[in-house]
Amino acid sequence: MNSPIYNEWVEEERREAAEKAAKEAAKEATKETTRNLIKETIDEKFDIVPKSIYDKLAKIDNIDALQSVFKKTLRIDSIDKLEKLLDIILK
Repeated sequence: MNSPIYNEWVEEERREAAEKAAKEAAKEATKETTRNLIKETIDEKFDIVPKSIYDKLAKIDNIDALQSVFKKTLRIDSIDKLEKLLDIILK
């Protein structure tokens, strides 16, 4: 276990694990940032936002879907349409 080859292998494995963890953390941060942007947008557009909207939004785990929802929230003109959109995405 104290051989240079073993130590090099262990260090490489640690580096790869750290890189993977950093990428995953960045993805999660992007998802959370996008969710927050959606929340801020709908809070600004609509006076009352039901908790069910936030609950559905929290269930979306795909970054592409979240980015699509964000773009659509800029154009959506009713809570009902937003809720239908979220229902479609969650199917």
